[in-house]
Amino acid sequence: LHYNNLTILFRDIPLVTHPLSLEESNVPKNTQKEVVDFITADLIACAEDLPHPNDLPAAEWGRATRGAAYALLGYIYLNNKQYDNAATWTNNVIDLGCYELFPDYTTLFTVENEMCKEVIFPVCYQRGLSGRGSGFGWFKYPRVPDNHRPLRNLAEDFYCTDGLPITKSPLY
Repeated sequence: LHYNNLTILFRDIPLVTHPLSLEESNVPKNTQKEVVDFITADLIACAEDLPHPNDLPAAEWGRATRGAAYALLGYIYLNNKQYDNAATWTNNVIDLGCYELFPDYTTLFTVENEMCKEVIFPVCYQRGLSGRGSGFGWFKYPRVPDNHRPLRNLAEDFYCTDGLPITKSPLY
């Protein structure tokens, strides 16, 4: 998701596929085409290994499914003007037979309807103090909103200035 968003905003960006040491950290930009080719190949390779949306237990709501991968591929191809590929992947979403438009738009975005059949790729989040929805994907301010909290393992993938991961560095 983020590499796609970065290519939409900036076109050419660095493509980093493994943790970098301090010496490797000055990464040149890749072309937008190289990044898009990488993320679409990655999605295509994993799509069939993801569960069918109908096979996902309710307790795993929010987990990526085959339908989410297909929809993301359609979205990426559409944003890159590859219309035939976009049509193919969005038709794959339809062919899964498990999604449908919600009949009443005025109540679609209520708590009661969070898990309706219109939702293809849910984003689970921790509710704020107001008990209202998430600001996921909403970038109004130059800081990270309070409800965007990365998981610990993401933070542990970064290296300290001594070249060691934070799990081994005395600097952390």
